[in-house]
Amino acid sequence: MSVEEYRLKEADSPFISEVERWDVILYEDSGVERSRALKLVDLAMEYYDFSIRARDSLMYRAAINLGRNAVELLVKALIMVRGEPLPRTHGGYIKRFSEIYLSSNLVNREVVVRLYRVLELWNKAGYDPDYNPTVDDVEYVLTTFNKLREVVRRILGK
Repeated sequence: MSVEEYRLKEADSPFISEVERWDVILYEDSGVERSRALKLVDLAMEYYDFSIRARDSLMYRAAINLGRNAVELLVKALIMVRGEPLPRTHGGYIKRFSEIYLSSNLVNREVVVRLYRVLELWNKAGYDPDYNPTVDDVEYVLTTFNKLREVVRRILGK
């Protein structure tokens, strides 16, 4: 990035200038995070629909992958709406989600356990040539999505 590009970004973004000048964010608009979270929920619904289509076409690996993407987008939206920093790993998303939502009793432990199992199924479906995904595996992912979707409805009203 050139100096000019950097300065343009700085002029356009109060976040960049505040962090550089004072090492803290002084201005935050939670409406921006909520708006982005709602868009992520919409995208998650698209992935969920794709996962169902893949399942119906007996493409279970693809269905697990698409379903897991849908689940992670909901988790990301729920972290983002709280104004929390986003983790860098898939497991980090689940850990941060559980820190926020288990401690406040907004989700039960079963949801977090299911999230880790979905991550495991996704890893196996994507990287283990000996793994033969089943429709039950896909249903587990989709059911987890629906359980998390209820949390999203309670928190975001969508």
